[in-house]
Amino acid sequence: AERGFEAISVQDIADRAGSTGHVLSPYEDKRDLLARSMDDIHAELLAVLAPPDLSRPDLLQQNLVLMLDHVAAHARFYQVMLGPDAPGAFAVRARQLLVFNGRQRFEQLNIPPGQVSVTPELMFAFFAGACISAVQWWLEAGQPLSSTALAEDIMRLSMQGTLRILGPLA
Repeated sequence: AERGFEAISVQDIADRAGSTGHVLSPYEDKRDLLARSMDDIHAELLAVLAPPDLSRPDLLQQNLVLMLDHVAAHARFYQVMLGPDAPGAFAVRARQLLVFNGRQRFEQLNIPPGQVSVTPELMFAFFAGACISAVQWWLEAGQPLSSTALAEDIMRLSMQGTLRILGPLA
């Protein structure tokens, strides 16, 4: 993992796992292993997230904390998968999963058409990209904030906007 995804062979993964390859036999190659691992991570995260509820405005932030706690618990994996030598597919797939979950949760809220002042798909993509970028920064910086503090900052930036947070610029 220290060498980056592209430099790692299936044998390296088997050796690191203490296996002679039997662990990897169900996988076609390391990309298949990565894809299935991402699916497992996605399922693990979905299992702990609370369903959307308009009566609980704090729920999005609570779910974000749970996601960040998961990242912290698996920090080395995420550092490799989101770092400078990472396979681009991981960040793309992570963004797609965040967008998919955002869309799914948004639809469950039954918000009337026209109530949202921006294109919903752009909103999902924006928030997903912001979360991934924030996690990359957080990992690269050595997790200088708690998952709760990072979630609060992400929410402030996303909900209030960068320019509003900066205050008057004139």
